[in-house]
Amino acid sequence: MTHIEHHDFEVEGIRLHDRAAGDGPPVLLLHGWPTSSFLWRDTRGPLAKRLGGR
Repeated sequence: MTHIEHHDFEVEGIRLHDRAAGDGPPVLLLHGWPTSSFLWRDTRGPLAKRLGGR
């Protein structure tokens, strides 16, 4: 799996965190409460291969 970059930012007083990896087309994976981005741990690799990423 490629290196994952982490970013924290704030929008209208709400603190958000994102993870970015690869160089293919952007894909937004959202999780609901009370889960976390850990939910997508088994999805990122196969999705990257299908979209032509690393």
